[in-house]
Amino acid sequence: MKHQMKFPPASFSGEARMFLFRRRVVLSLCLTFIAGALLFAAQSRPAQSAANATSLPELVLQTGHALRVDGLAFSPDGRLLASGSKDNTVRLWSVESTRELRKLVGHAGWIKAVAFSPDGKWLASGSVDGVVKLWDVTSGREARSLGGGGSINAIAFSPDANLIIAGNAENAVLVWNAQTGQAQHTLAGHVGAVLSVAVSADGKYLASGARDNTIKLWDAATGRELRTLKGHTDAVRSLAFSPDSRHLASGSADKTVKIWDTGKNREKRTLTGHSDPVVAVAFTDGGRNVIAAGAGQRALKVWDADSGRQLSATSDPENLDTLEAAAFSLKRRQIGGFEQRRQDRGGARCRRATAAGRRADF
Repeated sequence: MKHQMKFPPASFSGEARMFLFRRRVVLSLCLTFIAGALLFAAQSRPAQSAANATSLPELVLQTGHALRVDGLAFSPDGRLLASGSKDNTVRLWSVESTRELRKLVGHAGWIKAVAFSPDGKWLASGSVDGVVKLWDVTSGREARSLGGGGSINAIAFSPDANLIIAGNAENAVLVWNAQTGQAQHTLAGHVGAVLSVAVSADGKYLASGARDNTIKLWDAATGRELRTLKGHTDAVRSLAFSPDSRHLASGSADKTVKIWDTGKNREKRTLTGHSDPVVAVAFTDGGRNVIAAGAGQRALKVWDADSGRQLSATSDPENLDTLEAAAFSLKRRQIGGFEQRRQDRGGARCRRATAAGRRADF
């Protein structure tokens, strides 16, 4: 079923521009072409009538950053969204009010990664300046600066918040003690920049994905390399462990998602269907399903993790922009994203979008 969404005329003052649709189901996501814009989209999965199945989404466009955004993360409770930008700032947003709450300044370069601690009290940011900064979310105060060298591309906390893990452009995974700021390990082995990192829910394993098309699993306590997972044919851009830590999902520039059995050291399944690089993956519904966001056409797909059957898909075929970053909030079933927009010579413009396909509940 196709559903056309009409958007109000765009206003291009220097102030933040916001679109808000108070509905429950996401069919399509449309943004005006304004540099530094952020998208919030809410999505729910309760049973819907046929009439409600084509409702307009709740959609928020928020500006604030002067340049592109590469780092996005929801707080554990889904109430905050953090964004890191090429303008060297981190910003905290209220998802409920859609307002910018705080601007965090201190990095000397492009911020490519952000991550909240499991309790939501701390935010870590990684930059091309080679520094990871730890921020107090409530006060916005910089609590600690961790240096390791090399542009930081990815960042994560351990489940107990005792470790901060980062992947850098010098092919290494860096591990610090979050409490003391002391370096714990430098994990070498990749032959390409590390673009994604993840920590298993039980805290035993670290995973890293790189431009060398491989994934490495590491012992979190010792830093020992346990195994290398091969199968992707392009860079690994996103990683996520299942809640039981038995499986790992990987999203790649080769346009596929793979599910790996971490105990048996093998690929369990390849999920296809995206026509562009996969920029974000997550397990949902207690690990039963996998959701992935593609870089083109605002494509979202959901699969059954065990059978590989595609459960739902949404896309916007008319959209020509590239999704640079995406984040999922499983707590509140929300999606956050940033797109690199194509600009007309005349400046900013707004498109209408046509949504095709089923809604992507997760």
